[in-house]
Amino acid sequence: MLAISTSDSRAGVERFLGGRSPVFDILMDDDGKVSAAFRARGVPVTYLLDRQGRLLAGKTGPQQWDSHEMEVLIRQAIERK
Repeated sequence: MLAISTSDSRAGVERFLGGRSPVFDILMDDDGKVSAAFRARGVPVTYLLDRQGRLLAGKTGPQQWDSHEMEVLIRQAIERK
């Protein structure tokens, strides 16, 4: 898992985190290329990719990523080689 900041500066991300250390990397999309490549239209947007980088699921806004349906999809992605 990783996060990509599309509109905040590094300092803004650090303020948002409030001194907490995330357990995943946070990358900066300063030039908007990643957002454009994935057609990210809102914040937050979440994507689930397989090991080859193919898009399995994508949702804009807050999501229930621990639902049964998503758990099945995530487990399938993990089990693929």
